[in-house]
Amino acid sequence: MVQSTMLAPQRVLYMILFNVLVSISACPYMPTNSRHRGNLTPKNGENHIHSLRRLAQHLRTLPLVPHGGSLLGLWYNNDVLPWDDDLDFGLLVNNEDLFLASMPPRITQHTAKHIMGDKLYTQLIGTHIYWANDKVVFYLDKTHRHHIKYRCYERINWFYADIIVYNRHNNHVVTDYYLPNSNVIRWGAHKWPSAWIFPLKHCTLANTSFMCPVQMEKVLLHEYGKGALSSSFQKYQFQNRCWRFAI
Repeated sequence: MVQSTMLAPQRVLYMILFNVLVSISACPYMPTNSRHRGNLTPKNGENHIHSLRRLAQHLRTLPLVPHGGSLLGLWYNNDVLPWDDDLDFGLLVNNEDLFLASMPPRITQHTAKHIMGDKLYTQLIGTHIYWANDKVVFYLDKTHRHHIKYRCYERINWFYADIIVYNRHNNHVVTDYYLPNSNVIRWGAHKWPSAWIFPLKHCTLANTSFMCPVQMEKVLLHEYGKGALSSSFQKYQFQNRCWRFAI
């Protein structure tokens, strides 16, 4: 048997340097700026992306419209944003009864606390209504700063989706949210011309079918400005354990 002439410590150092060089060349980091979440390593990035995609799959049977960052990721690559930490959806007010009828079974606050753990549960100020199955937990969100109506957590890595309600009002679509510590709803966190939203069209997010605003680009320009629609961000996807240029 031919033995290597390289000493064990030298071999270890060589392998470390080799792996570092491969990582730098094959796994470029995401760009960072004030709007985005910062760098994700290939190791945690894979779990991050898979968790968001899995959550989108869990929500596929509900009458939801990709919104905010999820609509932006769909516009780039029909996928979740690699640097995002949640999903965003709209819910047409006339579909809210269907949405609630499609929820998992109601659970008690005690059960919700047991499922979610103390740290996560204590963030839910003023929340008393929960739904859950073995994959997700939904709750009615009355946290004023969130400006949403519902939130859904997936039960593996606890990534979440925010859900806001879309209302039609005077040829516009406006969203609503609860005022703090009350049952009073305030309108107007977001507002767009109805012609930008309707008629909804079929779209695909993370290999999952949803219905999207008919004029997505106008909605996104209104929400984020021209800079966010730069094609430079469209290049980045998480593929084969690495950040890579997709185009």
